[in-house]
Order: sequence, then C-alpha cells, then structure tokens
Amino acid sequence: MPVKTKDRIEQMLVPYIPEGEHLAELIHGGGELNLTVVNSIIDLVQRQLVTKGSVVLEAFVIVTEQPAGASEDQGIVTIYEDAGSPVSLGTITTSATPDAVGDIVWRAALSDGAAANPAAGNKKYYAEVTQATSGTGAAGKVRVYIRWIRANTNYD
Repeated sequence: MPVKTKDRIEQMLVPYIPEGEHLAELIHGGGELNLTVVNSIIDLVQRQLVTKGSVVLEAFVIVTEQPAGASEDQGIVTIYEDAGSPVSLGTITTSATPDAVGDIVWRAALSDGAAANPAAGNKKYYAEVTQATSGTGAAGKVRVYIRWIRANTNYD
C-alpha cells in the first residue's frame, strides 16, 4: 500500500519533533542583496532562534531592481543553514527576462520525496549571492525571505 504524502512528511519529522509539540510557522528576512556582488551575504534568521528540527518550507525573493548584465543577467541566491560545512537549502535564480521590479521568484522546486533537511539547531539561516550579474550594465537587487517551521524547544 503506498504511503500517503502526509505520512511521509510525518516520518521525516518524527525523529526531530515529538508528537504534539507546539510549532510556529514563521516568515523571516527582508534584507536586500545586490546581485552584482558575488559572495555577498545577509542573515535571514539568527542562530538563537533556529531550534533542532526546524525546517525551511520555502524561500523566495522580491525583485527591487531588475537584473541585467551584458555578460550574465542571471543572479543566483543560495539559502544556507550555517554549519561546519554550510547546508544548501536551495537556490533562487533571477534573470532579466521575465523578472521585473516587484516580481516574486521562488526557490527552485524540491522534488517529491526530497529530504526535509531538519536543522541541527543553534545555526543561523542566511542567503548568499552565488552567481552575480556581470558585464556592462550589470544590475539587480532582491529582498530575500524564508518561510519555516520552528519547534519551540531545543532537543538533544
């Protein structure tokens, strides 16, 4: 008998969030990234707020300056959980066409059955420009947001 999606999600979270635990769904971010500066970083959630078992549900940007560039008009923003080796939680790719000021661009879709990547706890979430727009006329800025679930207690 196939496993229902709800059951699969619960199976992924059970070791991290005890049954009946209070959860909080939150949206954080709003800091602006300049897509012309590779490796520029903004913090999305302070490490003290990220408890063990927290899960990022979605990430998105709102375009505040249209991406452009003679050599490269795609800016790529990667969302990370800070750890000894940062854990990538997905990328968001903007481009001159069709992204205009005010557009929302979502994180690359996760495939069905993808790992939930529960947080280790006490590690911040941040965003980094991993590919900058470049060349003559390079431009582009975005405000970055994540939607995530936080368990109310740290678990060892």
